[in-house]
Amino acid sequence: MSPESYFVSPGEFSTDSDPAAETMRITIRQGTAAGGLRISGQVWGVDGMYAGVLTTVLELNAAMPGRRSFDPSDVLNNVDYSNDLLAAAYYRPMATIFPDGLAILPIHGILTKDEGFSTSTRDIVEQVKRLASADSVRGILVFIDSPGGTVAGTNETADAIAAAASRKPVWTYAETCLACAYWCIARTGRIIAGPSSIIGSIGTYIVAADASKAAEMQGVKVHIVRAGELKGGDAWGTKPSDKYLAHKRELVDGINREFFTAVATGRRLTPERLKPLTEGRSYVGRSAVAAGLADELGTLDTSVKRLRNAFR
Repeated sequence: MSPESYFVSPGEFSTDSDPAAETMRITIRQGTAAGGLRISGQVWGVDGMYAGVLTTVLELNAAMPGRRSFDPSDVLNNVDYSNDLLAAAYYRPMATIFPDGLAILPIHGILTKDEGFSTSTRDIVEQVKRLASADSVRGILVFIDSPGGTVAGTNETADAIAAAASRKPVWTYAETCLACAYWCIARTGRIIAGPSSIIGSIGTYIVAADASKAAEMQGVKVHIVRAGELKGGDAWGTKPSDKYLAHKRELVDGINREFFTAVATGRRLTPERLKPLTEGRSYVGRSAVAAGLADELGTLDTSVKRLRNAFR
């Protein structure tokens, strides 16, 4: 696909072709179906069909670092007296606290450590810690609609949510919950799926692209001056060595062990039940419950009612 040019002003994202004085021009190259060269060499915990979206988000984050729509330290002041569950789940960027002690924590979209055009796992961790320590919060419902994201920051987010669940009821209502998004909530006390929710894609991956033929066709010969054999192993225009691929295999296996352990612990799965879940499959609603990735079918409303009954 050809590059797309976006003009991005503070607080907005558009394809306006008439940039204003304070507008920054950003060129985004779409990723291929498998992520291609845009994600080569990095470890991802995102469902494969979202790889192109992830690379676009990362480029926007790099171009506009620190862009955030709220201050997570202010979360305890975000109290809703109207009981507007839909707004809390779908339309507000940070957690909402209701007068009876229920908190709804929304987690939407691509997950990365940094703020910007994605959801920051740092911001999630800060909110979770504040909600867990607040006496005014009696139970937390994580509303998650995310395909996953970068591995960096995921384990810390999962640990923070699990720590909160050890102090008070923390449940999850999952719409889309894939890859690293599932890692984040695997140890919550209860996971409720909608009938059409998509859950799973357990595992991480690395893309190691062999662009040596492409370089050859362009008449380019790539030379790498490096400290060791593994440095620059995924440089454009080169063929990854077997040793480099084995090293990346070890890296992915190590991260997957942490991921699988979190899932097995949180869902109380035996090795036999865990094994088929680690092949990257996604499950819809009832199938997710049967596979052990969710506890029951429900809706946002039924999830809220059941959690409120649990902490009363």
